[in-house]
Amino acid sequence: MTIALNELPAEDFDALVQQPVTAHAGGHSLSLTLESVWRSPYPTGRAIPGFSLFLRGPREPRLAQGIVALEHPVHGALELFMTPIGSDARGVRYEIVFN
Repeated sequence: MTIALNELPAEDFDALVQQPVTAHAGGHSLSLTLESVWRSPYPTGRAIPGFSLFLRGPREPRLAQGIVALEHPVHGALELFMTPIGSDARGVRYEIVFN
């Protein structure tokens, strides 16, 4: 069963925190770690509260901003817009916003 992205709750990602997830984009398949799920205190256009996922991946290859297919253990491949938000010695941080 396919779920609409505007119906996906933050709770669907809580069990994945500190776990590897696979992202497919730009001809690459990359293992990322879901570092945290941040719940927004602000109203959004969604019927349920908005949230952000913060992920970390290796320094190379660095994924560009754009659509990635993120593998979710229950929902399968979710096509989501992901943005690189910084990098350091531990790798690149990415954000996916649900609002």
